[in-house]
Amino acid sequence: MNKWWVSLTIMFLAAIISISTYIKYSLINNTEKLEVIRKEVISATKDCVLEGRCTGSYTTLGYLIENNYLDEITSPVTGQTYSHDAVIVIAGNTYSFNIVN
Repeated sequence: MNKWWVSLTIMFLAAIISISTYIKYSLINNTEKLEVIRKEVISATKDCVLEGRCTGSYTTLGYLIENNYLDEITSPVTGQTYSHDAVIVIAGNTYSFNIVN
C-alpha cells in the first residue's frame, strides 16, 4: 500500500512539472512570435516613411498592404488575419504597433 502512494505521488509531481513547463514554454514562444510580427510591421512602416509615402502621424496596416510594403499578416498564435484598420502610430522616430489578439 505504501509503495502505491509513493508511486502515485511521484506521478502527480511529474505531471505538475510537465504541465507547468509546457504552459511556460507556450507563453514565451507566443510572445516571441508576436514580437516578430510587430517588428515586421514597424520595419515596413519605416520603409514607407523613408520613401515619403507615409507622411502623417499614423498609417494603417491596410495602407501598407495595398502599397506592397507587407503581405497579409496572420497571427501566428490564433491564425486570424489582422484587420486592415489596425493603426501604426508614427511619432518622430518612434513607431508604435500594438498587437491585440
